[in-house]
Amino acid sequence: MRTNYISYLLILCTILFVACDDFLDVHPKTEVEGTDLFDDEDGFNDALNGLYIKMTSTSLYGRELTFGFLDVIGNCYYDAGIQTYSYAKDYDYANADVEYIINNIWIEGYNIIANANSLIENIQDKDPSFFSNGNYNLIYGEALGIRAFMHLDLLRLFAPSLAYDPEAVGIPYVKAFSYNRTPSSSVTECLDLVLQDLTEAAALLSEVDPVYLSSESTERYYYMNYYAVRALMAQAYLWKGDNQNALLAAQEVINSTKYRWTASNALSTSSDESVDRTFTPETIFALQSNQIENNILGYLYGQSSDNTAPIFATHIDWLASIFPTITHSTDLRYSILFEAGGSEPNYMVSTKLWQKDSNGDDLRDEFIKRLPLIRLPEMYLICAEADIDNAAQYLNVIRHNRGVEAPVELTTAPELYDEILLEYYREYITEGKLFYYSKRHNRQYIGGRSAYNLTAEFDTDNYTLPMPQQEIEYGNR
Repeated sequence: MRTNYISYLLILCTILFVACDDFLDVHPKTEVEGTDLFDDEDGFNDALNGLYIKMTSTSLYGRELTFGFLDVIGNCYYDAGIQTYSYAKDYDYANADVEYIINNIWIEGYNIIANANSLIENIQDKDPSFFSNGNYNLIYGEALGIRAFMHLDLLRLFAPSLAYDPEAVGIPYVKAFSYNRTPSSSVTECLDLVLQDLTEAAALLSEVDPVYLSSESTERYYYMNYYAVRALMAQAYLWKGDNQNALLAAQEVINSTKYRWTASNALSTSSDESVDRTFTPETIFALQSNQIENNILGYLYGQSSDNTAPIFATHIDWLASIFPTITHSTDLRYSILFEAGGSEPNYMVSTKLWQKDSNGDDLRDEFIKRLPLIRLPEMYLICAEADIDNAAQYLNVIRHNRGVEAPVELTTAPELYDEILLEYYREYITEGKLFYYSKRHNRQYIGGRSAYNLTAEFDTDNYTLPMPQQEIEYGNR
């Protein structure tokens, strides 16, 4: 009998990763019982930190699931200047280079899940008294949150949305670190398992997480904190079509008052060093990475040898369709977060992750090392979508805090859904959010599909990425 492909690759990838990072030295419990890593509390902290570091891989949130592949297929860019991404923009998932990107998303995503499972199983074997200062709850809750986070994104990529197929088969929801095959669950079952993990994580974190318990504004955005878990629950409920619970979860994050809008003078300042392009006060969950500059070089920042625009460029006419005249003159997202790319005046690139001054020098550490994954505006967008009758109110809060005083005056649901999509484009280019919105609604078009036409039709089958062929064959999918 052939070994399940996921299990084999998870163990293989873990072993390969261990060669570089001892803190992820995890093995199946059947192979090594009581590994040294988990003999003390520091080992658990190291294993947890290893999960966050692994998430910054360029195959995941260090590129492909933020400003890279996911925004390419979300049609955030007018051009994708190298062949691999040009094929991806055309949804040629069978192209060898594109297939390589897709397979690595699957493999590295499940590798993180495997390591999270090892951590979870080992902490379940410990008494809470083994840990100091509530760290049992913190480590356990964060690991559950990461496992749910990764499963949710893999589900949103590799399984159909419920709008496309209510009875759709999902992905394997893996909750044990072993060689045993995990059968695929339905999309609904996967979402229930995501929410089960997040509910348990929230209960654990609510007892100890300073960001939840403190009356002060305690920053824990580099960790899967309580409000990050609740924000994820809002995402999962929305994907499930449970608007009531999505609204409640998003409102809890908003009403916590732990997160505030970035002041306009932090965006419109003339001092490059002070521009907070990653919106620090709004950050609910982010990854810390020393490699952001390297990861974006040539993609969003810097020029090729012929001085042409970086790979992920937009067109000024495409931007004009996102930022109409009534908003772009005052919208800080338009005036601050885009600059001309290379020598071609019609091409613009997002500066959100640049964090450089005019001399090319690094700016403040907290800006240049932050990779935001969940921010406050998304909670308002979720509220708008979950409560469409009051959507304009939520959208106007976002617009006001971005310098746009002209209110949304749309009244019909289709118009409001279109406006929500435009707000996602204005707010989340380079953050990997656009594809999910269009897929959730099974929209017959996806923004920017043809040149800068936001309404060009495309095949909705392209919303679902193909699983690796070996997984289909060996895992009997």
